[in-house]
This record gives sequence, C-alpha cells and structure tokens, in this order.
Amino acid sequence: MLPTAVFAAVPYVLAALPFLLGALCLYGGLSGLRHANRLRRTGVRAEGEVVRIEENRHGDVGSSRPQYPVVSWTTSDGTPMETRSPIGVSHAPRFQPGARITLHYDPSDPAANWAIDGFGTTSARIGIAVGTVLVAFGLWLAWLMA
Repeated sequence: MLPTAVFAAVPYVLAALPFLLGALCLYGGLSGLRHANRLRRTGVRAEGEVVRIEENRHGDVGSSRPQYPVVSWTTSDGTPMETRSPIGVSHAPRFQPGARITLHYDPSDPAANWAIDGFGTTSARIGIAVGTVLVAFGLWLAWLMA
C-alpha cells in the first residue's frame, strides 16, 4: 500500500507539469529572441541570396516537413559561405531560391552563429506566448489546490 501522502501529492505534480513545460517554452523563446537581437546589435551585417530550400526528410509521409533556407553570402573578410538556417518552417517559406536577404553574423564563428533578419522570431514569440499561458495555468492549478 502506498502512503496517503503520495496520493495527496498527485494534484501538485499535475500542476507542476504545465508549469515546467511552460518554463521550457519560455526559455526557448526568450533565448531565441535574445540571440537574434544580440546578432542584430553587435553582429556584422551581410547581404546574401537564398540558393535552395532543404526539406527535413524525417517527417512522416504526407505530413508537413520543415523547410530550411540555404543561404550563400560572403563575410567581411571575403570568405564565401553557404549555410543552412537552423530554423525551419513547415509551410512554404517566404524566402524562395533567388531571394536577396540581409543577415547578421558573429565574425568569430560565422558558419554557426548567424541569423536572417526577421526569420524565426515568430516561432520564438509563439514559444513565449505559449510558455506564459502554461506557466500561468500551472500556477493557477497550484493555487486552486492550496
């Protein structure tokens, strides 16, 4: 037999789940926005061109698969780059091959630390909104049970 205290803790554990999931969404959204804002403030600006769109092949057949723009651009020291965005979208991306884009990058690691202006911030904002709602819901459940 389990002690009564274990059963008494179940509602609090259930209240903690949306709180913790919301905290993870908030962290992901805030860190994504912070990274993009830091690159926009302190990074080097460059012009580039979308050369192709790559599709994630790991989705189920018939499901919408994330698409990632691959961008060709040149660093300020003349190094040519061709990098795939770490952020993918499951709908037709607004950046089609041939589109000219503006990006910002960190000169200490341009291949890994770059962002297309205005791309990916919507998903970060959605993460912040969903995270806020889930944290508030978890706190409300805990308050109801107190």
